[in-house]
Amino acid sequence: MGLDLVLYTAKKWTDEGEELAYGRKTWAIESFFERRCKMVKEDYYVFEITKDAWDEFIERLSPYMKNKAFKTMIKTYNEFDEDATYEVEALIEEFLDKALDSDSCYQLGPAWEAYAVVKWYEADAEVRACFDENMPVWMLASF
Repeated sequence: MGLDLVLYTAKKWTDEGEELAYGRKTWAIESFFERRCKMVKEDYYVFEITKDAWDEFIERLSPYMKNKAFKTMIKTYNEFDEDATYEVEALIEEFLDKALDSDSCYQLGPAWEAYAVVKWYEADAEVRACFDENMPVWMLASF
């Protein structure tokens, strides 16, 4: 079973959505927001992302993301990299566990999950612009 996770917005509730961030099999992100946000469409697993939940997500990640070396390591490390080490993978998994209170099994590896987390973190300015304009922000968990 897979998971496609999309963070998106629309100008109106009836407009077609605009993607802000994406993650494939990124269960740590899904679990983080599922525990904090209300499901608004049960048959589609759509959650309304609140400003408070988003603020907490960014605050928890900021200490790690402000460390440029750590952020670069996540962005450049790939679980299929022949030079990858167990220590690097363990460090990334520890980051995910602590930052997102995650106990997820990282199906595609911790580096894959962490790379998605970085992409969601980098969507912060766009997400905040949506909140500033009173535009909704949703997370769609498609299985």
